[in-house]
Amino acid sequence: MKKNIFRSISPLILLCTTNCYSSDYDLTSELLLNSSYSMVNHRSQQNRLRYDNELTLDLNPDLSFTGLLRLEYNIDNLLVSHDHQRQNYSDWSKPHYVNDKLSLDLREFYLQWYLEQHYFKIGKQQVAWGESDGLRVLDVINPFDYSEFILQDFDDSRIPIWMINYSSSFDALTLQLLYIPDATTSFIPDGLYQPTTPQLTPTLIGDYHNIDIKPELGIKNRLKNADYAMRLSTTVDGKDISLVYINQYNDSYIYQSRLQDNNTLQLQAKYYRTNIFGLSYSQELGNVVLRSELSVVDQQYFHTLNSQITDGIAKRSVFNYVLAFDWAAINEGMISGQLFQNIISGSAILLQRDKVDSTWSLMFDKFFENQIYHLNLLYMQSINNKDGLIRIKTDWNINDELVMSLGANYFFGNHNGIFGQYNNNDHINLSIKYTY
Repeated sequence: MKKNIFRSISPLILLCTTNCYSSDYDLTSELLLNSSYSMVNHRSQQNRLRYDNELTLDLNPDLSFTGLLRLEYNIDNLLVSHDHQRQNYSDWSKPHYVNDKLSLDLREFYLQWYLEQHYFKIGKQQVAWGESDGLRVLDVINPFDYSEFILQDFDDSRIPIWMINYSSSFDALTLQLLYIPDATTSFIPDGLYQPTTPQLTPTLIGDYHNIDIKPELGIKNRLKNADYAMRLSTTVDGKDISLVYINQYNDSYIYQSRLQDNNTLQLQAKYYRTNIFGLSYSQELGNVVLRSELSVVDQQYFHTLNSQITDGIAKRSVFNYVLAFDWAAINEGMISGQLFQNIISGSAILLQRDKVDSTWSLMFDKFFENQIYHLNLLYMQSINNKDGLIRIKTDWNINDELVMSLGANYFFGNHNGIFGQYNNNDHINLSIKYTY
């Protein structure tokens, strides 16, 4: 086993040994069997068995520790073709791959310390900022695992990273500061959900002797590469308002293309640093909750129509926002609607996407029979490309420990769209979760 896993687990073992008998602790285990079957190719997309062990130790009234260790065995996996070769992880966060099927991952490992109005959370963790569902505007602190596109719950698709998370409350304000030395980036898959749309991949125009795709090496863990973030939150007359500033490396790379002397086109993954200024807002009006968030990104790179123009990429500033509502229209149920827009500053004539990119979604969520059964329906569509996603999921809470879920995901639209590129990936999904 790799040294980084041993180094991560050793403090956990030490804490257990010295504190389990003298402190309050809770050990929770979860066993998940997940299987998906293609409705197009009539074959399994994935069959996996996942085992989570989460330990919480109350070391004293103001200090606690949490650790979550995940063991995952992939029986079948078409989602990722080289799962054990992920280069997006820093050495601090990289899971240990026993082989192509079996992996061990330290998902959480942090201390929480309360000191009067001050709060520290130090270690490997997730931080969720923002008010949107499905697509992200401000939820960009943690990198994402896109091996299942956006089909996973955010808690599972976020990649936990090492950071110092500090917050303090004074008067009606709460200040949160993040220092993130972990250079882990988002995982872009090379399996069923590998991006193929021209919006996310370079368009190669020309007759080249060879195309040389350089391996994606990620970002080096150096002090100058650390990310920083700040959020200032308050509640005024029932309105929750937050101001956000983030200075970070973009978690998803973009391919930069350069023509070499021997007529070889070289593609190199490029990461860039950016500043994000954001605002989130929510308000409850009777049985309706209004949600919104926006962000201004000072620089983001996009693929051009021709790989020979400006190295195949162009830099623009971007304005993102989402407007949403949650309507408790029925007993133990809710209807939610969202409108997302991504607006590029300046001209988009040379780019592979429109100046204004819009997506809308509508969701129906309902519990039945004293929350024994749960139904979730989601419709999400790109207004520009008319492609989209229809998701159906049902949960059966058999008892407090056992939950069975059955669902289906259907993609439609043009292959060049963000959703339509996956319209051969329609599948049904079955999962069984046992918690004890």
